[in-house]
Amino acid sequence: MSNYMAERVATLVAVGYLGQQIGPLVAIVIMTIVIIVFGEVVPIQIGAAIPEQVARWSSFVVAPFAIVLLPVVLLLSFLSRLVLYVLGVRTGSLLPGVSEEHLKR
Repeated sequence: MSNYMAERVATLVAVGYLGQQIGPLVAIVIMTIVIIVFGEVVPIQIGAAIPEQVARWSSFVVAPFAIVLLPVVLLLSFLSRLVLYVLGVRTGSLLPGVSEEHLKR
């Protein structure tokens, strides 16, 4: 949602300064770079550089969401297992597993 709004505002500004022909293209290029750098690369680099501190800070935000959304996770896991059962695939646990290998990818 915020990426969409940022791109809309950037497009309006670019069209205002550069015109209808080139403004949207310039806005798309600039916003793509900004979103990739600040939304992807920088957070990954910060997380890789100081993982314990990031985990400590983010746990205060993530833990309440995990508690509130647990019923949704259980419902979706149950429905997924039900579909797998109908297809003949048997699974071992109700909650989806997250291994260290998944986290490293």
